[in-house]
Amino acid sequence: PKGTGFKTATLTVGGVARKVELYLPSGLSAKAPVLITFHGTNDDAKNMIKSSAAKNVGDKEDAIIVSPWARKLSKGDWDNHTGSETYWETYPNTDPNKNVDLLLVRAIIQEVKRAYSADTTRIYVLGHSSGGFFAVLAGLALQDRVAAFVSNSAGLVRCKGTGTCKFKGKGTSCSSLAGQAGYCACSGASKPVTVPSTGRKVPGLLVHANDDPVVSVYYTC
Repeated sequence: PKGTGFKTATLTVGGVARKVELYLPSGLSAKAPVLITFHGTNDDAKNMIKSSAAKNVGDKEDAIIVSPWARKLSKGDWDNHTGSETYWETYPNTDPNKNVDLLLVRAIIQEVKRAYSADTTRIYVLGHSSGGFFAVLAGLALQDRVAAFVSNSAGLVRCKGTGTCKFKGKGTSCSSLAGQAGYCACSGASKPVTVPSTGRKVPGLLVHANDDPVVSVYYTC
Protein backbone atom coordinates (compact mmCIF):
# COMPACT_ATOMS: atom_id res chain seq x y z
CA PRO A 1 0.00 0.00 0.00
CA LYS A 2 1.02 3.60 -0.66
CA GLY A 3 0.43 6.65 1.50
CA THR A 4 1.06 7.01 5.23
CA GLY A 5 -0.40 5.71 8.48
CA PHE A 6 -1.77 2.24 9.19
CA LYS A 7 -2.23 -0.06 6.21
CA THR A 8 -3.05 -3.73 5.64
CA ALA A 9 -1.60 -5.94 2.91
CA THR A 10 -1.72 -9.62 1.95
CA LEU A 11 1.25 -11.68 0.82
CA THR A 12 0.82 -15.17 -0.56
CA VAL A 13 3.75 -17.26 0.65
CA GLY A 14 4.05 -21.01 0.22
CA GLY A 15 0.51 -21.07 -1.15
CA VAL A 16 -0.87 -19.42 2.00
CA ALA A 17 -2.40 -15.92 2.05
CA ARG A 18 -0.85 -14.04 4.97
CA LYS A 19 -2.22 -10.75 6.33
CA VAL A 20 0.37 -8.12 7.17
CA GLU A 21 -0.18 -4.85 9.06
CA LEU A 22 2.01 -1.83 8.28
CA TYR A 23 2.67 1.61 9.69
CA LEU A 24 4.15 4.08 7.19
CA PRO A 25 5.39 7.33 8.82
CA SER A 26 4.75 10.73 7.26
CA GLY A 27 8.50 11.25 6.79
CA LEU A 28 8.96 8.03 4.81
CA SER A 29 11.60 8.25 2.09
CA ALA A 30 13.81 5.88 0.09
CA LYS A 31 16.40 3.84 2.00
CA ALA A 32 14.26 3.76 5.13
CA PRO A 33 15.04 1.19 7.84
CA VAL A 34 12.48 -1.54 8.56
CA LEU A 35 11.26 -2.94 11.88
CA ILE A 36 9.31 -6.21 11.68
CA THR A 37 7.34 -7.07 14.82
CA PHE A 38 5.94 -10.45 15.90
CA HIS A 39 2.98 -10.62 18.28
CA GLY A 40 2.51 -13.11 21.10
CA THR A 41 0.26 -16.19 21.19
CA ASN A 42 -3.33 -15.43 20.12
CA ASP A 43 -2.52 -11.73 20.02
CA ASP A 44 -3.16 -9.01 17.44
CA ALA A 45 -0.60 -7.89 14.84
CA LYS A 46 -1.90 -4.32 14.63
CA ASN A 47 -2.02 -4.02 18.41
CA MET A 48 1.61 -5.20 18.48
CA ILE A 49 2.63 -2.06 16.57
CA LYS A 50 0.99 0.10 19.22
CA SER A 51 1.70 -1.85 22.41
CA SER A 52 5.39 -2.34 21.59
CA ALA A 53 5.80 1.39 20.83
CA ALA A 54 6.97 0.43 17.33
CA LYS A 55 4.77 3.24 15.95
CA ASN A 56 6.81 5.74 17.96
CA VAL A 57 10.01 4.26 16.50
CA GLY A 58 8.53 4.61 13.03
CA ASP A 59 7.75 8.28 13.57
CA LYS A 60 11.08 9.09 15.22
CA GLU A 61 13.31 7.16 12.82
CA ASP A 62 11.16 7.46 9.65
CA ALA A 63 11.12 3.67 9.67
CA ILE A 64 8.72 1.25 7.99
CA ILE A 65 6.93 -0.88 10.58
CA VAL A 66 5.65 -4.28 9.45
CA SER A 67 3.62 -6.60 11.69
CA PRO A 68 2.56 -9.94 10.15
CA TRP A 69 -0.09 -12.22 11.65
CA ALA A 70 0.90 -15.66 12.87
CA ARG A 71 -1.01 -18.75 11.69
CA LYS A 72 -3.43 -20.90 13.67
CA LEU A 73 -1.53 -24.16 14.16
CA SER A 74 -3.13 -27.37 15.38
CA LYS A 75 -0.17 -29.55 16.29
CA GLY A 76 1.10 -27.84 19.44
CA ASP A 77 4.77 -27.42 20.30
CA TRP A 78 7.36 -27.03 23.06
CA ASP A 79 6.26 -23.44 23.84
CA ASN A 80 3.15 -24.20 25.92
CA HIS A 81 0.99 -24.57 22.80
CA THR A 82 -1.47 -27.44 22.77
CA GLY A 83 -3.07 -26.86 19.36
CA SER A 84 -5.66 -24.61 17.66
CA GLU A 85 -3.81 -21.52 18.81
CA THR A 86 -2.26 -18.68 16.81
CA TYR A 87 1.51 -18.68 17.19
CA TRP A 88 4.82 -18.78 15.30
CA GLU A 89 6.45 -21.96 14.03
CA THR A 90 9.95 -22.55 15.42
CA TYR A 91 11.92 -25.62 16.58
CA PRO A 92 12.43 -28.16 15.09
CA ASN A 93 11.56 -26.65 11.68
CA THR A 94 14.22 -23.92 11.57
CA ASP A 95 15.16 -24.19 7.88
CA PRO A 96 14.56 -20.77 6.25
CA ASN A 97 13.73 -22.58 2.99
CA LYS A 98 11.03 -24.76 4.58
CA ASN A 99 9.61 -22.87 7.57
CA VAL A 100 6.63 -20.95 6.15
CA ASP A 101 6.91 -18.18 8.75
CA LEU A 102 10.57 -17.60 7.88
CA LEU A 103 9.59 -17.58 4.21
CA LEU A 104 7.10 -14.85 5.12
CA VAL A 105 9.86 -12.75 6.67
CA ARG A 106 11.95 -13.19 3.54
CA ALA A 107 8.97 -12.15 1.39
CA ILE A 108 8.41 -9.07 3.57
CA ILE A 109 12.03 -8.03 3.08
CA GLN A 110 11.68 -8.41 -0.68
CA GLU A 111 8.42 -6.46 -0.76
CA VAL A 112 9.58 -3.47 1.34
CA LYS A 113 12.52 -3.12 -1.02
CA ARG A 114 10.30 -3.36 -4.10
CA ALA A 115 7.45 -1.16 -2.88
CA TYR A 116 9.30 1.44 -0.77
CA SER A 117 13.00 1.17 -1.79
CA ALA A 118 13.75 0.29 1.83
CA ASP A 119 17.32 -0.20 3.05
CA THR A 120 17.64 -3.98 3.31
CA THR A 121 20.90 -3.63 5.27
CA ARG A 122 18.76 -2.20 8.10
CA ILE A 123 16.14 -4.88 8.70
CA TYR A 124 15.36 -5.28 12.42
CA VAL A 125 13.00 -7.76 14.10
CA LEU A 126 11.26 -7.53 17.47
CA GLY A 127 8.95 -9.99 19.16
CA HIS A 128 7.06 -10.64 22.39
CA SER A 129 6.63 -14.08 24.02
CA SER A 130 5.92 -16.52 21.15
CA GLY A 131 6.89 -13.67 18.84
CA GLY A 132 10.02 -13.13 20.93
CA PHE A 133 11.10 -16.70 20.37
CA PHE A 134 10.39 -16.24 16.67
CA ALA A 135 12.43 -13.01 16.62
CA VAL A 136 15.38 -15.02 17.97
CA LEU A 137 14.83 -17.64 15.28
CA ALA A 138 14.50 -15.04 12.51
CA GLY A 139 17.60 -13.19 13.66
CA LEU A 140 19.77 -16.31 13.83
CA ALA A 141 18.34 -18.31 10.91
CA LEU A 142 18.39 -15.25 8.62
CA GLN A 143 21.76 -14.00 9.81
CA ASP A 144 22.58 -12.61 6.37
CA ARG A 145 19.31 -10.63 6.16
CA VAL A 146 18.57 -9.35 9.68
CA ALA A 147 20.70 -6.55 11.13
CA ALA A 148 19.67 -7.15 14.76
CA PHE A 149 16.86 -8.65 16.85
CA VAL A 150 14.99 -7.86 20.07
CA SER A 151 13.35 -10.54 22.19
CA ASN A 152 10.90 -9.69 24.99
CA SER A 153 9.75 -12.39 27.43
CA ALA A 154 11.39 -15.22 25.48
CA GLY A 155 15.06 -16.29 25.21
CA LEU A 156 16.54 -19.76 24.61
CA VAL A 157 14.89 -22.84 26.12
CA ARG A 158 17.06 -25.85 27.00
CA CYS A 159 14.31 -27.44 29.08
CA LYS A 160 11.77 -29.85 27.54
CA GLY A 161 9.35 -26.94 27.16
CA THR A 162 8.78 -23.41 28.42
CA GLY A 163 6.47 -24.69 31.15
CA THR A 164 9.19 -26.90 32.66
CA CYS A 165 10.94 -24.08 34.53
CA LYS A 166 8.72 -21.99 36.85
CA PHE A 167 11.49 -19.83 38.32
CA LYS A 168 10.67 -16.25 39.33
CA GLY A 169 13.19 -14.08 41.12
CA LYS A 170 14.22 -10.63 42.30
CA GLY A 171 17.08 -8.62 40.86
CA THR A 172 18.24 -7.00 37.66
CA SER A 173 21.11 -9.25 36.60
CA CYS A 174 21.33 -12.89 35.61
CA SER A 175 24.18 -13.43 38.06
CA SER A 176 22.00 -12.35 40.98
CA LEU A 177 19.06 -14.44 39.80
CA ALA A 178 21.23 -17.54 39.34
CA GLY A 179 21.94 -17.72 43.08
CA GLN A 180 18.29 -17.69 44.12
CA ALA A 181 16.10 -20.62 45.16
CA GLY A 182 14.32 -22.43 42.35
CA TYR A 183 16.70 -21.34 39.58
CA CYS A 184 16.60 -24.01 36.89
CA ALA A 185 19.39 -26.04 35.28
CA CYS A 186 18.34 -27.48 31.92
CA SER A 187 20.83 -28.74 29.35
CA GLY A 188 18.85 -29.98 26.35
CA ALA A 189 18.81 -28.71 22.78
CA SER A 190 18.35 -24.96 22.40
CA LYS A 191 14.87 -23.92 21.32
CA PRO A 192 13.70 -22.04 19.24
CA VAL A 193 17.01 -22.54 17.39
CA THR A 194 20.61 -23.58 17.95
CA VAL A 195 22.92 -20.57 18.01
CA PRO A 196 25.06 -20.77 14.83
CA SER A 197 28.73 -21.51 15.36
CA THR A 198 29.73 -20.03 12.01
CA GLY A 199 28.78 -16.99 9.95
CA ARG A 200 27.81 -13.52 11.06
CA LYS A 201 27.03 -13.02 14.76
CA VAL A 202 23.75 -11.11 14.79
CA PRO A 203 23.43 -8.54 17.62
CA GLY A 204 20.50 -9.16 19.93
CA LEU A 205 18.81 -7.48 22.88
CA LEU A 206 16.93 -9.77 25.28
CA VAL A 207 14.51 -8.21 27.78
CA HIS A 208 12.51 -10.03 30.44
CA ALA A 209 10.51 -9.33 33.62
CA ASN A 210 12.15 -11.17 36.52
CA ASP A 211 8.73 -12.30 37.83
CA ASP A 212 7.21 -13.41 34.50
CA PRO A 213 4.71 -16.17 35.47
CA VAL A 214 4.34 -17.63 31.95
CA VAL A 215 7.86 -17.71 30.46
CA SER A 216 10.56 -17.84 33.11
CA VAL A 217 13.28 -15.19 33.11
CA TYR A 218 15.66 -18.18 33.32
CA TYR A 219 15.32 -18.60 29.55
CA THR A 220 16.54 -15.09 28.83
CA CYS A 221 19.45 -15.61 31.23
